Order: sequence, then C-alpha cells, then structure tokens
Amino acid sequence: MVAALQGTAVGVAPVPVAELPTERLEAELCQQAAHLDAAMCRWLLVLGEFDERAGYWAWECRSAAHFLNWRCGISMRTARDHVRVAKALRRLPLVVEAFGQGELSYSKVRAITRIGTEATEETLIMWARHATAAILERIVAGYKKVERLEAGVAERAEHISWCHDDDTSLEARMRLSPEDGALFLAALARSRQDLEKKCSAEHPHDSGSADEADKPRRPTNVDAFRAMCETVLANGPKPAVGPDRTRVVLHVQADTGEGHLHDGPSLHPDTVRLLCCDSGGREVLWANGVPFDLGRRTREPSQKQRLFLMVRDGGCVFPGCPERRFVDAHHIVHWIDGGPTDVTNLVLACNHHHRAVHRGGYRVELTTTGARWWRPDGRPIDPSCHPPVLEGPDVIEQNEARGLQITPDTPVALWDGSHPMYSWCVEGLLAEEDRHRKATAEADVADRG
Repeated sequence: MVAALQGTAVGVAPVPVAELPTERLEAELCQQAAHLDAAMCRWLLVLGEFDERAGYWAWECRSAAHFLNWRCGISMRTARDHVRVAKALRRLPLVVEAFGQGELSYSKVRAITRIGTEATEETLIMWARHATAAILERIVAGYKKVERLEAGVAERAEHISWCHDDDTSLEARMRLSPEDGALFLAALARSRQDLEKKCSAEHPHDSGSADEADKPRRPTNVDAFRAMCETVLANGPKPAVGPDRTRVVLHVQADTGEGHLHDGPSLHPDTVRLLCCDSGGREVLWANGVPFDLGRRTREPSQKQRLFLMVRDGGCVFPGCPERRFVDAHHIVHWIDGGPTDVTNLVLACNHHHRAVHRGGYRVELTTTGARWWRPDGRPIDPSCHPPVLEGPDVIEQNEARGLQITPDTPVALWDGSHPMYSWCVEGLLAEEDRHRKATAEADVADRG
C-alpha cells in the first residue's frame, strides 16, 4: 500500500519519508487524505449496517459504540460520534456519494450530518466543497442555535462533560438552562462570600497593609467550587444501598510513594503526600487472600467490601465494558443458592451485564487471573479471539477499482479566502426547509386528489 501511495511499482521498496521533497510530502498528505476519506465512508456504511442488524448483541455489548470501544480500540466518545454519523448517512445518499469519492472529509461530513436533511444536503455539500471544515462548523452551529430557539428545547441540550488534559488537569464543560445556570452561579457566589468572610475574620488587620505581598490571598472561584464539593460530600445524603460512587479513592504505592486517582490520572508524589496528610483515609488490606468476609450474615456488601471491589475490579468485569462508576456488586453464587457475601464470591457488574446474568443466562466465575464469562450456550467469551483475516485489495486498489480518480486536489476546499455571511447561510437553509415542506404538502394534496 505504501508503495502505491508513493507511486512506485508493487514489490519495489518505497522511498523513506525523510528523503521525499516537501512538494511530494504535501501531495501525499492531500491525496492519501482523500483515499482515507473514501475508505472511511465505506467503513461507516459497514458500521451503519452492523448497527441496524444489532450485531453487537453477539458480544453482549450494549451498543455498537461499546463494540467499537472494545474490538476496534476506539474511545467511547469517538465511537458514539461514529455511530451517530453512520446512522445519519443512511438517509443522506448525496453525502454518501461525495464522501465515497473522497471529495468530503470526515470532519465536514460529521458537521453535515448534524443538520442535513433531504431538502438541504445538496446545498450543504456545495458549501462543504467550497468551505473549510471550520467555516462549515460555524454554519452548522448557527443553524443549530436557531433550531433550538425555535423549538424551545434548550433544556435538552443541558450537559456537563469532563476529560483529563495531557497535564492530568481536569477540564470540564457545562451547558445549563437559564434557571439552573442562575442556581449554580448563586451557589458559587455564596460559597465565595463565605470564604471571604472567613478570610477576613482570620486576618482582620491585613486588609489595610501597604505591602501587597503580605495581604492574604483572596478566595477564587476555584476555591469556592472546591468548598461546594467538600460540603456536598460531607453533608449530602448517602444511599442506603448501592456502590459508594462519591468516594474519592487514591491508589498509593507503598514503596515508591507514587499514586493515582481511581479511574483518573497519575499524581505527583508531592500531591500524593498532601492528600494523604490532609484527607481522611481508609486502607484496603488483604488478609490471607480473603478480606472483609461477611459470610451468610447479610446479603448486602458492606461499604468496606464495595471499596475493595472498586479497587480490585476497577469497574464492570464483563469483557470490553467501559462502565466504571455505575456498577453493582454481583454474587457469583447467588445468595438464594447459599452464596456468601464474601469478596471471593462478588464481582462488579454494570446494570446491563448484571441483568445479562440473571435474565440472559450468562455465567461468570472469578479465577486467579480475573473474571471469566460464558455465554448462555456454554461458549466462553474470549477477549483474545480474532476475527477472520480479510483478504483482498488494499484501500487504494479498492478505490481505483471503483473508478475513483483521486488526486492531491480532490479533498482541497475551493475556498477563495472570503468570509461568508453566516446569517445568510442559516437563513438559506431555513428557507430550503420551508420550500421542501411546502412542496411535500402540495404533493400529498395532489396524491389525495
């Protein structure tokens, strides 16, 4: 494939990338991008059909996105996006045609599928060919904003999401309704005011100091938010049953002092020492390999047992399941059948896979190497099994067999550098939607007549 990409005959060693001239690198970047886009279109069509047939159920995956996460090594966030686009492409044949020829990038197609309909896909394709992905994203965002305002569904767009940055910092993004936003800001302001009052009470004479360096640091919004979290964790209601999902667990290596947050990033040793010094802690210890056994005294696991299971299992133990927070403690030998409430008889399972055991006929065992699962027909679920090896031409050969004439200019936008009037673009899409609805209504009337 590399030989074909670099224009050499099959069987001839390709020229190392470091030896190629810059012009050749530029040409290959554009040409290979178009080939990858054409292949991506095919891949998404396969994904859409796989999702339509619910092929993921053969692995007891909750969705096609979970299947991609496990079997294809794709993050859940990206996998969900791929599934959404794949479903949308099933109703956008013109987009599929342009995408399959390498004329549209995945980024542009992803944007189009957010708003594209039978009435607007032709216009959106024309804009996509002449605009950069960033410009197209702005047009789509403007349309979505008008759509939300007209439909009055701002509440449905509410969300709070987060991820860990490269430096292990937590980045959070939220979208709240006006009333919930006001509630959040009021709580943040109240928390900050309380901290400022406390600071003033502790340093009553520092406010008039001439030396700025001697003045106490004023509380920030981060301080206020931290205080809010600590207040909720200290005073909030605790569930009578179920896993302890609000506990912050710190894993520490006793010999090196290194540590990391459970289901989170690694921490600097100085931060680990600070947390161990300034926080209430609870150790999880093994006792002859059987810690925290309750036997038949109670069916519900204790909080110590749940903490141990969270540390040992990390989350749902079903192969490929990414759920780590909303999990249940499952008795391998059921309580009704005489199973004890011991950690050697308990594993964590999400709601979906917990039901798969009790209602779907799946079976789980706890071995020295971890949990092992069997299907209802008795076949083991082996995460290491491999699908059959595909034989046939590579991506470029497939594209050429389809008659695609892909060149370095194929994916390049026809943008002339001028900035579009985004409001006009949105109005144009809305007008096309109105014309399509009117034409459809007239056609219905004519059919009934």
